[in-house]
Amino acid sequence: MAKEVFFLFQPKGNTIDQCVFVEDFHNGYTMFRSVYNNKWYLGIQKSGSAKAPRRTTQKQNASLFLIRDLP
Repeated sequence: MAKEVFFLFQPKGNTIDQCVFVEDFHNGYTMFRSVYNNKWYLGIQKSGSAKAPRRTTQKQNASLFLIRDLP
């Protein structure tokens, strides 16, 4: 049974309602989908900075994360 995990992200100018993400699993990857808008996903750019959720889709590599256990 999958448990729900929430991720909070608070950039300037956004309300907390727009910054709540739910963890989703897809093809072995973890994605963080916005609760505010189901089409928004959390993503990381090549430079390491956060990508705007409204410009990140489910099919982009920027939204795919691998979960690893730390030793």
